[in-house]
Amino acid sequence: MRSEGSGGNVAAEGIAKEEKSAPSNGGEVKDLERLQEEICKYKEKLEELQRELNESENRLRYMQADCENIRKRSERQMEEATSSADKDNVER
Repeated sequence: MRSEGSGGNVAAEGIAKEEKSAPSNGGEVKDLERLQEEICKYKEKLEELQRELNESENRLRYMQADCENIRKRSERQMEEATSSADKDNVER
């Protein structure tokens, strides 16, 4: 059997062990705050990069449309030039 004195010490030792094994909240809080700040910075950077990507995609779409318009205009001009040349040959 245990004496009352040793039982009290066991309980005190258990509390002391818990205190030693428990991480300090101050360090964890600082780490958590630092990580939250980093996450915030990464989110801002992600949003900035997403905006840049959207702008680049829009510029690409306009350039593709411009190229398509140039191609169509060139085809029309070639058809007109060919048609005009054919008329000139027929009239001679």
